[in-house]
Amino acid sequence: MRAPFPRLRVVATGGLDLRNASAFLEAGARVVALGSALGDPAQLDRLVGLLPGEPG
Repeated sequence: MRAPFPRLRVVATGGLDLRNASAFLEAGARVVALGSALGDPAQLDRLVGLLPGEPG
């Protein structure tokens, strides 16, 4: 999408999780939105570990 529209800012949503979010960012998405990954305890623990600062 960005080749013909270089100024386009894309937010990728749907079907994203920690296994594939980086591929969307590498493909040009500016932001990714995670939904169902937040309900997966294993992924949630990993997501918290990616956040800056102290949890809690």
